[in-house]
Order: sequence, then structure tokens, then C-alpha cells
Amino acid sequence: MKIIVYFLLFAFAGVALEVTRNSSTSFRDRNPRLIGHSTLWMFPIYGSILFIVMLVQYFYADYSWWFRGFMYTGLILIWEYSSGRFIKKLVGIAPWNYAQETADGIGSPKRFHLHGLVCAEYIPLWFIGGLVAEALYLFLEAHIVF
Repeated sequence: MKIIVYFLLFAFAGVALEVTRNSSTSFRDRNPRLIGHSTLWMFPIYGSILFIVMLVQYFYADYSWWFRGFMYTGLILIWEYSSGRFIKKLVGIAPWNYAQETADGIGSPKRFHLHGLVCAEYIPLWFIGGLVAEALYLFLEAHIVF
């Protein structure tokens, strides 16, 4: 039961952060509606970050924060690439494409990408995001009782 609740919390938090980030383009364009969006594919993808955090915590909890940050970065990049590739094979298109501008105008082409599924520009984001996800997990472990 605990793992399901944690998974849902990670999924909702990830999608909420993505929608918030995507709405920043509305702010930049002076659109007072601050429209943001995501895709249902992202729900299980963000929820699964829980398992990356659990893995790193199991093996590397006593290592320095920067080492764990690099572990999260590498594992998130692998997860981002493999989940994007799987969805692309399944339905013919990935939920994101770093190789070209997206039809919705949110995404822009990234200079350093691999098959449009991962990009080097997001490495700092995944480093910080992994540590934030770890903090969420540790908070839940310390304060949520089942």
C-alpha cells in the first residue's frame, strides 16, 4: 500500500511541476491565463522516479549528496531515453522531442540531444530534480505511517 501511495505522490508531483514549468512560457508571452500542460504518459514516468530514488537510497545512502546527484542524473537520463523510446515504438511518437520545436510551441530544439529523447541541457535539472525527489522520499519515509 505504501509503495502505491508514494508512486501516486511522485506522479502527481512530477506532472504538477511539468505543468508549472510549461506555463512559464505563457508568463513569458504575457498570457495572463498561464496555460500549462502535460501528457498522461508522464504520470507513470514520473511515478517511476520513486524506484530510482529507492535504488540509490538502498545502495548509496551513505555517499555524498553530489555523488547521489550524479547517480540520479545518470539513471534519470537512462529512464527518460528508454521510456521515450518505448512510447515512440508503441504509438509512433514520443511525448517529447528535443530534436525539433514541438507543435504546441513549448519545446524548442536542443543542441545536444540523442535521438530527440534526452538532451545534455537538462543534466543540471535532473541532478537537482533527483535530489529533490530524494528529499521527498525521505520526508515521506520519516512522516508517513502505514
